[in-house]
Amino acid sequence: MISDIMKEYGFTHSYVKALKAGSASMVDLPIETYATLSGFALRTVVHKDLCPSAMSVFDWELLSKAAEDIGFETKVITRLWDEDHLELEKRTEAHKMIIESTNPVITWDASVPEWEIITTFDSVNNSYTGISVKGDPINLPIDKLGRREIPVLFVMELTSWIKPTNIIEKILQIIINHNEGSEAIATPDYLEGYQAYDHWIEKMKTITEDDWDSRYYFETYAIMKKHASKYFQVLLTDNSNLKKMSQCFDDLANLFGQLLDQRKTSSYPNNKNEIIRNLKKAKELEYQIYIEAKNLS
Repeated sequence: MISDIMKEYGFTHSYVKALKAGSASMVDLPIETYATLSGFALRTVVHKDLCPSAMSVFDWELLSKAAEDIGFETKVITRLWDEDHLELEKRTEAHKMIIESTNPVITWDASVPEWEIITTFDSVNNSYTGISVKGDPINLPIDKLGRREIPVLFVMELTSWIKPTNIIEKILQIIINHNEGSEAIATPDYLEGYQAYDHWIEKMKTITEDDWDSRYYFETYAIMKKHASKYFQVLLTDNSNLKKMSQCFDDLANLFGQLLDQRKTSSYPNNKNEIIRNLKKAKELEYQIYIEAKNLS
């Protein structure tokens, strides 16, 4: 099941996929619920050169909050790259969590720098087994936990779930915080919210050949905006005040569907002027969503 979840949702943000996979034994929520209540379907972060790192460059305190906003209680152990003095202590704590956990554990960079899943500890081979972001098997030597390509330790166990409350208020505040820069780090190389499109547009002007980075951005944001659109359609059935915002998310999802088609066509990047025009429209829609969140809050 975990492998199927990680495969099925493709370019959905890896932390969102890992949340669904890590909680599959306790609750079955639609992927758009995970994506939107966590805030990740509401966020747009862009690096000036479209570096894929933008999907993980944010305050990681948001990871725990994201899980809690969906209704999960969590256990989390972390160590950042400037905390080498804590490396052994935190890795020992993380190992204890993994072997004692009754649920799969969400981890960072077990096979690639994404959020993935550890399922068991193989004491014979002294390694962890799990599922990668693509749904493939992982085998990670115990001493490589938190010490792989990106030397950051992050392990999280989801221990229980209760139905969340004050959903709309939390969502509106995430939109406001994100667009007003309250979540931002590593600026000006990375921009967030509607302003992030300025980086995206400027970089698109310079692209002269097919490139993986822009494909990754269009694939990821196309599916994430679609998740937000689907979730707001559900919210709209109980709250007519969200009609304008829901329509903006529908329009944004449709626009990103067009953008992804334009990016995948054989005429790319000769059609980049069309893409730039649609990115400008997307920026305006994101700004309208931000203004509407302010009006409703």
